[in-house]
Amino acid sequence: MEIILLESVAKVGTKGALVKIASGYGQFLIKNGKATLGTAKSKVALEKATKDNIETLAKQAKDIENAIEKIGKDSVVLKSKASDKGHLFEGMSVAKIAETISKKTGVQIPESAIKLENPIKEVGEHKIGIITDSWEGTVTISIEVE
Repeated sequence: MEIILLESVAKVGTKGALVKIASGYGQFLIKNGKATLGTAKSKVALEKATKDNIETLAKQAKDIENAIEKIGKDSVVLKSKASDKGHLFEGMSVAKIAETISKKTGVQIPESAIKLENPIKEVGEHKIGIITDSWEGTVTISIEVE
């Protein structure tokens, strides 16, 4: 039996995947709203949705690239509480960095595009990576005492 998964199912596949499975398990997934039958009509709809998704992701990547290039060599300033020695009381997380860059550029930057090995815990300037499917760049983050 061929089904199209409406959500990711462990050991079967990810959302939107067309998979062949045993008919009993397929009926179970369809009954529970986790899949739909893989008919010719639904396969065409899946291909269209996949194509639309690829186009949307490409547009989003281009928007991110333009926004980061617009920032250029300017740094994005974040303020946080810190000790006298410059140690932050709270590490600068990817979520907070993404939110600040999004506010500055006006383009929604997904957290998955920001590459940060460890949270930033020091006052000063830090370079972080921004990576999309087709582009890589860096942004300078300046952490200042609040």
